[in-house]
Amino acid sequence: MFDDVEFRKETPENLSYYRKKFDSGKPVSDEAKTKVEGQTIADFFFCYDNNGDFHDLGSGYILLSNGYYLVERTHAPPGIAAGLWILDEKEFNERNRRFDIDVRSFLNPG
Repeated sequence: MFDDVEFRKETPENLSYYRKKFDSGKPVSDEAKTKVEGQTIADFFFCYDNNGDFHDLGSGYILLSNGYYLVERTHAPPGIAAGLWILDEKEFNERNRRFDIDVRSFLNPG
């Protein structure tokens, strides 16, 4: 399934692009540090489509012990923001309602 997605292939050009992005990263803000430092991972959340199948292009989430969620999109089509976000529970719920994605806990898939 993943083999037919061109941007996921490990070509020299793609690897060079990702290396350049990795090397040009910026430090996180002090505000972000206060939300992440010292926290542990409490759960993972994964996205599923309307048929209950794993949504491989949807971002997964990491729930931290303080209730914040981390989500990252490392690449996206034009017009879709890429980056790392730290969401509180309200933002997490609003984001998933807006995109109409079924997000399930790894620990409590219910």
